[in-house]
Amino acid sequence: MSKNDTMKVYMQDIGQISLVTKEEEVDLAAKIHGTDPKAHEEARATLIQANLRLVVKIAHDFKGLGLPLLDLISEGNIGLMRAGEKFDPAKGAKFSSYAAWWIKQSMRRALANQSRTIRIPVQSAGKINKIKSVRMKLTEELGREPTDAEIAEHLDSFLLSEVKKTVQKNRYNDYRNRPCKNLTALAGFGDCCNVAQVSGKRTFLNFFECLDDPTLVTSPDNCKLLVTWGKIDAGSQISVTLIDQNLFD
Repeated sequence: MSKNDTMKVYMQDIGQISLVTKEEEVDLAAKIHGTDPKAHEEARATLIQANLRLVVKIAHDFKGLGLPLLDLISEGNIGLMRAGEKFDPAKGAKFSSYAAWWIKQSMRRALANQSRTIRIPVQSAGKINKIKSVRMKLTEELGREPTDAEIAEHLDSFLLSEVKKTVQKNRYNDYRNRPCKNLTALAGFGDCCNVAQVSGKRTFLNFFECLDDPTLVTSPDNCKLLVTWGKIDAGSQISVTLIDQNLFD
């Protein structure tokens, strides 16, 4: 069976699974955290299976970044299962919103392991792990992904700034292999428009989506693109730090 056939069968299978309401999410979460082992497994399976389509949806946003779609889905399902164990409806978040963070984290980790070309220094890796630990802890406590300011409250602000720059530069180098040369052309400016616009735009937006602080790698031209594509407000004041005049070579 080809990959396309496998994907088609998989989509047909998960398409038959019923979604759950917010009230059902609360009930399932209570059983997951209960003392009955059988009820725990059944509730966990129901909650996870009802959100398999969410994994596929998110996986499409990460296509073309180094892993096949089926591999992305597999990694995303691991994140979904983790979310099913940790979800606490008392935090006020919907399960889909909570699970999306775990799914994306799992996919990003897999992509980083697959395609990282620049090694992070040992001393920086230790700092990054510390930030990740705080981020994970706050995500569980808040029921959502914490902001940089919330993370900074638990860390030295200088450390946070230093590590963010290290992480962003590393992500930036991971994306330098993308085929796009002229970002202005991708937005439809000038006479450079062609069929490559769609894949190039997706690549750039996926790159932007992966950044905790996109201003670290955003030039004035790229700000214009983000405004055009509705990713930032035209009136927002953005402090730009130039890492390179072109994002992709």
